[in-house]
Amino acid sequence: MAPIKLRSCSDLSSLPIYCIEHLVQIVGPFFVALVWVLIAGVVWAWYAILRPYLFTQGGLMYTLAHAAVAHWLLVNIVFHYYKGTTTHPGEPPKVSDATYERGVESNFKHCTRCRNLKPERAHHCIICGTCVLKMDHHCPWFNSCVGHFNHRFFYLFMLYIWLGCIYVCGVAYSPFNARKTLRKELRLEHRLGDYHQELVLRGLPEQSSQLAMCFVLTGAVVFALGILIAWHTYLISSAETTIEFYSNAVKRKNAWQAGMAWSNAYFLGVQQNWRVFLGLNNRWSGWRRVLLPSPHLPAGDGLHWTELKNSSQDDPKESKLISI
Repeated sequence: MAPIKLRSCSDLSSLPIYCIEHLVQIVGPFFVALVWVLIAGVVWAWYAILRPYLFTQGGLMYTLAHAAVAHWLLVNIVFHYYKGTTTHPGEPPKVSDATYERGVESNFKHCTRCRNLKPERAHHCIICGTCVLKMDHHCPWFNSCVGHFNHRFFYLFMLYIWLGCIYVCGVAYSPFNARKTLRKELRLEHRLGDYHQELVLRGLPEQSSQLAMCFVLTGAVVFALGILIAWHTYLISSAETTIEFYSNAVKRKNAWQAGMAWSNAYFLGVQQNWRVFLGLNNRWSGWRRVLLPSPHLPAGDGLHWTELKNSSQDDPKESKLISI
């Protein structure tokens, strides 16, 4: 993605926003580096903590089965994060000043900051300094906007991180629960001083304290990230972005107050919304494109949403814009 553009502050009233913009621009690369460090830390934890524990619990084949699952999750996490941070979300093609002026005179949607015509679902990002196609939000963890071309990578990255944390929670729950139960028993017997001795006597794994910590940390991520995934799952199912959700809520309320019904023009049905978002062309390749890393881009060009809706209504299974 092109470097983020810095803009100057010409009005004291906009100074707080200006400072926030520059702060996000500055910390963005550090957030990306932090994510890579955390991913590396998870890999270390699996080999240093989980792998020895799994081997003592079930032997070689049991460990290899877990290794296959863990590395499948890892490959998907790394791939989708890399693609999400390196794939441009998409921006409208630049038009000449003369074309821009004619568009303004004709009441076309336009951006005064970019001095460019703005297609449907595009919005200006003050941090990136450009309009973004089907902009959802600016993500500091990606150091870029989440838009039409990298939205799928963003969502699947979150999903595989969440599944990875559930996997770690599942592995670490047993020793975590055993330590919790033991501590509770010793507290009732007023023998907390014998805690470490009892750990050994009861045959709890050497890594039990590290495993308990893994359970607590990943459990917190499962809860917090699960809320975010649920939110984006709802948005994708309803064919909305985060920005559109709030603007559509106002439109829906105004229509209701006027005694009219309002519907989202981009809603194609839940199943079709997901096919468009994931860029699927048939059932079998769809599973492959979701379960395995795939660099394909979503359906459409991010510019012509009316055409996408019309073609889907004509024949949702054979839509030219759906087929990739």
